[in-house]
Amino acid sequence: MEKRTVINALAGAKRGMAIVAVTLAAVMGSTTAAAEDLDMGLWLGGDATTKLAKGLTLDLGAQFRTRNNFQTVERFGVSAGLGYKIQKHLKASAGYILLINNFKESYSANSNRIKWMPSYYGTRHRFFASLQYDVDAGRFNFALRERWQYTYRPGADEKVYRYDVDDETGEWLDRGGKAQHILRTRLKVEYNIPKCPVDPYAYGELFYNGHGMSKYRGFVGAEWKINKTNALDFGFIYQKEAASDGEQTLAVSVNYGIKF
Repeated sequence: MEKRTVINALAGAKRGMAIVAVTLAAVMGSTTAAAEDLDMGLWLGGDATTKLAKGLTLDLGAQFRTRNNFQTVERFGVSAGLGYKIQKHLKASAGYILLINNFKESYSANSNRIKWMPSYYGTRHRFFASLQYDVDAGRFNFALRERWQYTYRPGADEKVYRYDVDDETGEWLDRGGKAQHILRTRLKVEYNIPKCPVDPYAYGELFYNGHGMSKYRGFVGAEWKINKTNALDFGFIYQKEAASDGEQTLAVSVNYGIKF
């Protein structure tokens, strides 16, 4: 590689890291006021993609997450799906994710009833379908993705303790199953740095259930294209439940991808 090419690549990487740093500072600034309630975590992932036919790919993935300031496993899972490129800037995808969650201890009380359930590991089945459209603007790429997901949590042997205030009696009940539909809207912006394998990007995502927006998520980081088949995504994710007192999470995110 010529000296000039190396210098250009280093300069491009420096500009890219500056963009990432500025965006990250904005994300961190929005959480400073409530830092005491901010939980830290680690989100790891891996993806493998292979071409099945023209425009059609098979996507396999794995994930692992922690919470409670990196001390507690939150969940791990595996996924499989198909992606189809309808045209140059339009892509559809669908798939299935098997999740093993470490559900938190829950407690609720009102004037008539008190309910408590200890933490436990449980299975969730998730199905999704997505449609994404992207457009180039100079060295920027803007991608809008709409995703519908259906998650089913089967009933389990874990018990819920319910205490009736009026009767002054309590009992252990079986935990029933639960299903949920979510619509996710994500806008991603990526910048291509000339002659540099590292491209910074950021996205914002809104989650909607049947009652309105349930949470929102923001990411800032970069993709490092190691070579034609291997890439590493890294950055920071901020997530907050929509309620005014909703839980907040700031996670270190690392994801490795490979194409066959």
